[in-house]
Amino acid sequence: MARSASALGRWSALIAAASSLAFTVTGVLGLVGALRSPWNPVIPDAASFILAISFVVMMACLYESAPREARAWALSGLAIAILYAAAVSIVYMTIITFVTPSLERGGSALAAPFVFDVNGSFMQAVDGLGYFFQCLATLFAAPMFAAVAQRWLRRAFVANGVVGFFVLFSYMPLVFPSPLYPVIEGVAALWILTLPAAALLSAQYFRAAASAPSSAQAVVSAVRP
Repeated sequence: MARSASALGRWSALIAAASSLAFTVTGVLGLVGALRSPWNPVIPDAASFILAISFVVMMACLYESAPREARAWALSGLAIAILYAAAVSIVYMTIITFVTPSLERGGSALAAPFVFDVNGSFMQAVDGLGYFFQCLATLFAAPMFAAVAQRWLRRAFVANGVVGFFVLFSYMPLVFPSPLYPVIEGVAALWILTLPAAALLSAQYFRAAASAPSSAQAVVSAVRP
């Protein structure tokens, strides 16, 4: 893998991890009232927007580094990651540039169809589908990490993928009954651990790839006397 691609992958993975943690911290601050409107939801959503872009770049670099026999899995992960980024980018840009300014100026009627309501709304449904795609992307890409040294990275990708189903269900408060819904939310909350773990381990993977000799260098070294 080229050093430039390794560096791009490493930095995009680090940015994905940092932005996911920023979303979690600022989201909690918003829930407890320490972060007020308009900064809540602007700051958490801006962090999520950065996460979407950096995650797609990370997945593109993983595809670039995938062994030939696993490239179909890696490409599938990249394609699904693009679906994720497209969906959530619409949600966050709508909230940041239209909904929040409209509500701040008293235009609640105009913004009402696009308000993100955790109890059920169009924007919530699109966001939930997007994050399901994000988790599904790591589940599809996991088989590319077949080496023993990559087992923790593979486990992190699989764990994030499995959590994704609960993330999707957590966006369905109108579908699941009350006794079951809090359990779904609790399992879905593990995303705040699985996604940063997958991203940080990916950064470590790219760092190792950058320090390893390329295949061409390896061939040259092998034939030298």
